[in-house]
Amino acid sequence: MTLPRRPSGGRAPLRRPLVVAWLVLAIMLGAAATATAAAGVVSAAPPPGGQVGSVSGLRMEFTTPVESRFAVLELWAHGRLLSMPARVEAGNTQVVVAAVPRIVILPGGGWVRFRVLTGDGHVVTGRYPVEVGSGGTPTPPPPRLGSSSGAWLAGVGRGLVLAGLIVALGLVALRWGVAGPAWREGGVVGPGKPDDRAEFRLRAATSLIRGGGAWWAAWWWALASGIAGIVLYGIGLVVWIGSGAAMVALLTDTRTGNALIVLALSVILAASVGWAMRHAGNPDAPDPPLAWGIGLAVGAIVGICTMSWQGHASDGTDASVNIPADAVHTLATAAWIGGLVGLLVLVVSPSRMLGVGDRVRLLAGAVVRFSTLAIVCVALLVITGTYRALAELGSLAQLTDTAYGIVLAVKLAIFAVMLAAGGYARIVLHPRLERAAVGLDADDRGAGDALRTSLRVELTLAAVLMSAVAILVALTPPG
Repeated sequence: MTLPRRPSGGRAPLRRPLVVAWLVLAIMLGAAATATAAAGVVSAAPPPGGQVGSVSGLRMEFTTPVESRFAVLELWAHGRLLSMPARVEAGNTQVVVAAVPRIVILPGGGWVRFRVLTGDGHVVTGRYPVEVGSGGTPTPPPPRLGSSSGAWLAGVGRGLVLAGLIVALGLVALRWGVAGPAWREGGVVGPGKPDDRAEFRLRAATSLIRGGGAWWAAWWWALASGIAGIVLYGIGLVVWIGSGAAMVALLTDTRTGNALIVLALSVILAASVGWAMRHAGNPDAPDPPLAWGIGLAVGAIVGICTMSWQGHASDGTDASVNIPADAVHTLATAAWIGGLVGLLVLVVSPSRMLGVGDRVRLLAGAVVRFSTLAIVCVALLVITGTYRALAELGSLAQLTDTAYGIVLAVKLAIFAVMLAAGGYARIVLHPRLERAAVGLDADDRGAGDALRTSLRVELTLAAVLMSAVAILVALTPPG
């Protein structure tokens, strides 16, 4: 069977409002990162605002391990630095100490200034006053370490990387796991009808080939988001740390830098496979060889697993369980949310060019397969999400009295609304499409337009959900 090329009408338009909303919501992450730049401190000696007779050393404990290469802890008094260089305490990578020489510190106000890069890629920075002795004159605060604009850039970068990888992988899963097989099997047909799958595939191929152009546009948008995110994340960390000369040390001497390198390589791999596929044969074919799908998916999978290895899941004593659980959670999110994007741009919107009978036949075949995929993904999300929430929260009270818990509660609420919207599509719209496809009820043929509207609603909710997820990545867990 000879397949038609993409119709002369051009590629189906990408849903730009959704893309713009996705990018705008990602920018919100910067505010979360900036607002929580001083979060993650467990204890400090001397304590903030405390009065001490003398200072022989500084000690700060953080909620997560810190990178020794970028640990700064200083005592300032009378306009000058009085402490020795900071170091990570032997045997406890969450504690930073700095010695203070045995010199006479005149009575008056002093300042402690700190900045660390945590193992999960956050910069924790701040300064606070202490009172040494009694009386004396106050001392001016030292300059702040780093720049809050770096926190903003790093937060946006992490959000764009996560969103880009999720959408890119979900698009691949939808094309090779749902749309292609549904087209190949001839959609949904009623029993006893003649076998006209070959003729149907030829007619439906025109729609899927047209949708292939929009699919590629969405996939390259997602990959571009990942590339931009990696660059912004790296630049943001350097600006946040406050040293332009720190990039090489960041990339080579820290887990975050190693993760950035792997992320860059994974995106390059995906882009290389995508470029090769675009220049080989008919890249918009409705059912491309599986090898291309595997090649496109590998880069995104490696990138997602790398973010789990470098993120919050890597902290604590159960990292060997937390990291795989977090990776499975994100992969399931990709197949579900990225799959929704693919279903809209590759199948639902282009199918309007088909006749009513062929349209409901193709849509029914696709949504039946996607429903099965979505149910599996939701089950994995509930299991792994519950485990990860218990690992990150010390108590249920932290759902309402910590920033991390509040955002997590918002995420869960949005997830529940998405489940309700998905349940409506699964229980109401999908059976209508199947009845129309097998010829039981001609009045149900309008379910295709209803499905299109439902997908738009779900994707809008997904954009808000993704912003909440990425804000969680920018925040420090309280547990």
